[in-house]
Amino acid sequence: MGRSLRLHKVALLDGAGHTATFTALTPCAVRAVPRGQFTTLLDDSATVRAHVFRLLATQARAQQERLTDTATLPCEARLATWLLDGLARDGTDGHVPLPGGQRELADLLGVTRVTVNRALSRLRRDGIVGPTENGDGRIRVLAPELLALRAAPHTSQVR
Repeated sequence: MGRSLRLHKVALLDGAGHTATFTALTPCAVRAVPRGQFTTLLDDSATVRAHVFRLLATQARAQQERLTDTATLPCEARLATWLLDGLARDGTDGHVPLPGGQRELADLLGVTRVTVNRALSRLRRDGIVGPTENGDGRIRVLAPELLALRAAPHTSQVR
């Protein structure tokens, strides 16, 4: 279903190899930019340079937050936060798509698949999430207000 693609954002800047491979879950458009052409754009265009700096700063900040969350928050709070973010981004119908399954979700949260399974089971038992009707690899959020309480350690932090 998916097509693997190598993201070279960092490689474009430092000239080293690619740092990650992602698989597109839906059709997408991809553009290859040779490193020389990219660095010329950075040198010649203040607009491109400013955009790249904003993008890198945003990604650095998000990475710092993920690292802090991984080191300090319990899995259930991280999962609740991830689900709330997914609702805000993709969940207009109350469903959040899993990124390939529990193993991939565990990798995103920095825990084991078993730990994610236990946290999801607790949320299901408490009536906060439920399965989708057709088992399509999404999590149905039944009580976002209760989910927000589970993420409270995350949302009460000063950032």
